Amino acid sequence: LPHCLVKLGSTVATNALLERRGVPTLLVADRGLGDVVRIGTQERPHLFELDIDLPAPLHTRTLEVGGRVSKGGVVLDALDEVETLRGFEQARLDGATSVAIVMIHSYAHPETESRLRELAEQAGFEFAVASHEVARELGLLARGETTVADAYLTPLLRRHVDDLAAALPGSQLRFMQSSGGLTDAVRFRGPNALLSGPAGGVVAA
Repeated sequence: LPHCLVKLGSTVATNALLERRGVPTLLVADRGLGDVVRIGTQERPHLFELDIDLPAPLHTRTLEVGGRVSKGGVVLDALDEVETLRGFEQARLDGATSVAIVMIHSYAHPETESRLRELAEQAGFEFAVASHEVARELGLLARGETTVADAYLTPLLRRHVDDLAAALPGSQLRFMQSSGGLTDAVRFRGPNALLSGPAGGVVAA
């Protein structure tokens, strides 16, 4: 199909999320804030229920690091790069292959996140994403959840995309997102693919 535009909708990400088949993910957060994504909003259907059964988080382990800055950009806790690199290397040895980096004021001051991504890549991680790259907005919890979902699902989607590209050499692939819009294969990411329609369904060729 050398001159064809193939439009695809995929629930690969949705299925992987529901079945917990994403890649082993490491969450990197400011020291003292590593449990924010796990704690969530504390919303629950039965307010006074004592036995709270939370679903397992998407990430398999957490690395708390320095590098915290104030909302004005002042460094409050310097990043120890040597210690952090050791933490990344240990996480790799423990089986993590993807990294979600979520620092508290990175929507305004992303420099520490960018440096952490470089360190993760230096440690040999196959995929690393910083929260300011996928959800540059206020709100640590929402930004963190989106980033973890991206790290958990996007590597899986990229393998799916690569398989399709290999099966359809010369084709221009476009994938349907949950918004209903189409995106290029290289921009197709996990959070935007959730609830997007039947996996592998060809809309038009």
